[in-house]
Amino acid sequence: MKSLYHICLTAHSEVLTRNLNDVRALTNGIALAAYRSDTEVMTDSVMSTHLHANANSDNTERFVTSFACSQTKSFNTRHSRKGPLFDPGHFVRRLEGPYHIQMALSYGLRQGMHHGVCATPFAYPWSTCNSLFVRERGACEEMPRFHTRNELNQFFPKNADFPDVWEADRNGILLRKSFEQLEMVQNWYGTARAYMYSMLRKTSQEWLDEQRKDNVDSPLITLDLIEKGYSSEDVSKMLLNEGNPKYVKKEMDDMSLCQIIDNEMIGRFGVGSVYQLDSKQKSKLADELRFDLGIRSDSQISRCLVMKYDR
Repeated sequence: MKSLYHICLTAHSEVLTRNLNDVRALTNGIALAAYRSDTEVMTDSVMSTHLHANANSDNTERFVTSFACSQTKSFNTRHSRKGPLFDPGHFVRRLEGPYHIQMALSYGLRQGMHHGVCATPFAYPWSTCNSLFVRERGACEEMPRFHTRNELNQFFPKNADFPDVWEADRNGILLRKSFEQLEMVQNWYGTARAYMYSMLRKTSQEWLDEQRKDNVDSPLITLDLIEKGYSSEDVSKMLLNEGNPKYVKKEMDDMSLCQIIDNEMIGRFGVGSVYQLDSKQKSKLADELRFDLGIRSDSQISRCLVMKYDR
């Protein structure tokens, strides 16, 4: 029997989305793994170092293994990389009770805002957030660019099995309405107003009290529970990003920095991937990022240059 789960996979020392091809592979990979494992995906958020998904499944291990194996293979091929891609283990939490479920859905959809990538969840492009209550919010529905199997095959692994009804946007990324149970998610929120309120409200004691009304034997869904691998200090900073009227966009997100590294910097060393650099070459580029480009975050420099990756 299927149950609803919140699932998170991480790769905190690297960047999963160095370019648009990586975003497409991850998003489409979620859909393909779900189709192979008879899993019903509700929502997803693809971040630079991790991803969240809420899904109905009777075998989460099969879904996660199918996804992780295929993504590791394709990512390693694209970037001349070796070894496992994701951090050991993965977070899986069974969801019971309407308030617990709505909380898990909301925290997953609010990832862009929590991580300071954008001012509101609706400004983050790589999640289900903008696919819900589209007309009710007065938003424009994204039109499909690719429809047929022949068109879609170019964006999937060879001999991939998928249904004829799937459609993709101009970048070859599957539309969420093709493979996710959006109507079911909308039912959990009830109305567009309730949904928008859940996207923009601040985390408070009220949300915890609401979950207690479920009267289920499950831990309360909190941000620090589902943000596997982040310290309490990191989570506190994420919470500060909720509705911050003084929000200032990050000077450069991970993908933008990776694009500079991959397209403008590594070529001088005669390599085609940052994964082919040695430690001295990485250190030299790290200094350039700090002093020439003014990148102040050592952790961002480390993951974009994969400083912890050993060839």
